[in-house]
Amino acid sequence: MTDYLALARADADLLLKAVAEAGDAAVVPTCPDWKTADLVAHVAGVFHRIETTVRLRAQERLSAAEVGDAPPLDEALAALVDTLSSVPPDEPVWNWSVNQPKVAAFWPRRVACETAIHRVDAQSAVGPAAVTPIDAELAVDAMDELLDVILRARVAFGVDAALGGSIHFHCTDVEGEWLVSVADGSVDITRSHAKGDAAVRGPASDVLRWAYNRGGAVETFGDPAVLAAWQSAVRF
Repeated sequence: MTDYLALARADADLLLKAVAEAGDAAVVPTCPDWKTADLVAHVAGVFHRIETTVRLRAQERLSAAEVGDAPPLDEALAALVDTLSSVPPDEPVWNWSVNQPKVAAFWPRRVACETAIHRVDAQSAVGPAAVTPIDAELAVDAMDELLDVILRARVAFGVDAALGGSIHFHCTDVEGEWLVSVADGSVDITRSHAKGDAAVRGPASDVLRWAYNRGGAVETFGDPAVLAAWQSAVRF
């Protein structure tokens, strides 16, 4: 079983190390509207919101007033790990998904995936050579989450993510393949080897980074319009 909280702690440490090296005012190339101080504040806020949601066993989205101000990132992470470690996985707790159980078990995976992506953001502020690979097992899991949970939710909430064709994502270092199409407000995902109108191929960490618009050393094939549609529609 994946130790999501251990992965989140490790990536949060790398995030803070990168920010200390880059400085609070460094531009985050993967999030060009942000400086590193904005990135840290965002991650601390996400951690604090999740911790409050789970600690209160919230059954709906909490308001900003109910959540309150976030503590510094390291304190927010420590509180979040303590809370998620102490709450039974099957405890009823709200989440924003449209196809997942509303239980506490939803959140450790979400925290690990969120932290890994934002760690890449922080390292990119230091420079391309500073970005280290995301754990391959987590990267595959995060691709599953991005496609089956996040993308489905975005489309259900009305985000126009039509691709004009299908994309095949293929990891070359570990098992992980997906064929994805979005059309007419529906998402179709097949987790298998298949030919799409376009393809993205590379190590799991890089495939995930590309899918999140965070660069990644991948090969791309096929219809460039489909690839461009993904990178335009799937932005966080």
